[in-house]
Amino acid sequence: MEPLHWPDFHQVESDKPKSTMEKLPFIGWWFSPSDMPIIDNINDQLSARPKPDVTIWGKDLTRQKLAQYMCSTIKAEYKWLNDHFMPGDPLEILLQLPWDDLKIVEFVMQIEEDLEIEIKDEEVEAWDGTLADIVDFLIDKQERAAE
Repeated sequence: MEPLHWPDFHQVESDKPKSTMEKLPFIGWWFSPSDMPIIDNINDQLSARPKPDVTIWGKDLTRQKLAQYMCSTIKAEYKWLNDHFMPGDPLEILLQLPWDDLKIVEFVMQIEEDLEIEIKDEEVEAWDGTLADIVDFLIDKQERAAE
């Protein structure tokens, strides 16, 4: 299975101006009506995927468990169709970048509470890459918190 990708018709324009009249609250940040096909396309990609076997995350049981937690948390928080996420899926898609400040704050607070760790604002601002990168980051945070 290949990682999720933006549809061919999507142009990433994080700073494109949108009038207040165009904005609709939807899944994490403000979408204009023209953005709805993008979300539909990503959900189509997810629906075409079978649920990946947990071993896609490697043999480490801690990593598998944390990956399953992150997949279900992202699905719930961002209202994705399912949690059939893979290690190589880009965060910009899963977390629907550019995100609004409140959504990411709520998301990180949930992770901190559930995993009993502290994540600094600077660390969140540096989140980039793939879901695997965040899973590994969180494993490292948990290990340091246990010391």
